[in-house]
Amino acid sequence: MNYFVVQNADIDIGHTVAIDLARQKKNLILIGNDKTRLEELKIQIRSGYSIYVHCLVMLDNSIDAVVRLCEAINDLYFVEGLINIVICDDTTNLDDCSINELSSRLTTELLLPAFMLHQLFPNLMLCADAVWSRIICNKNQIPIVSAAYRISQTGDLSKIEREFCVGSVVVSSEQKCSLADNLFYINI
Repeated sequence: MNYFVVQNADIDIGHTVAIDLARQKKNLILIGNDKTRLEELKIQIRSGYSIYVHCLVMLDNSIDAVVRLCEAINDLYFVEGLINIVICDDTTNLDDCSINELSSRLTTELLLPAFMLHQLFPNLMLCADAVWSRIICNKNQIPIVSAAYRISQTGDLSKIEREFCVGSVVVSSEQKCSLADNLFYINI
């Protein structure tokens, strides 16, 4: 049985992406920091859709936490898709950040999502036509950049053109946008 992994499923945009994948009958592994929100989402999805849903809580944003989490996923599940949702604070002037703040932001916003893909990549290669999607949002959870890739069983990545709907506006993948509506639907 194959699963889609949704990183940051405990935030609003992650919630919306998870519901849309559930509509498509995709089994889900929901990852987030807020156990209560993940469990509420799990109950909501299971009451409306006949799919399997598992919640995994990541209590800290560290490389060790990602390694432990991905080891558990790789040991227990076949993964056919990974949705990395990254929140970037695009309003902060980097000159005003201390070196520790900058290091923390770079780790959370850039390193951990890439490392999660790295750790799950062998698992993704086991599934024909696996998908990796990256959604980068501003602090208001409005998508500013998105991309989707197909992963072959030989490990090749090929970018797939994907349309994302934000409210009533269609945004093509890798297109920049700044929209006031944070509704987000993804079709796999």
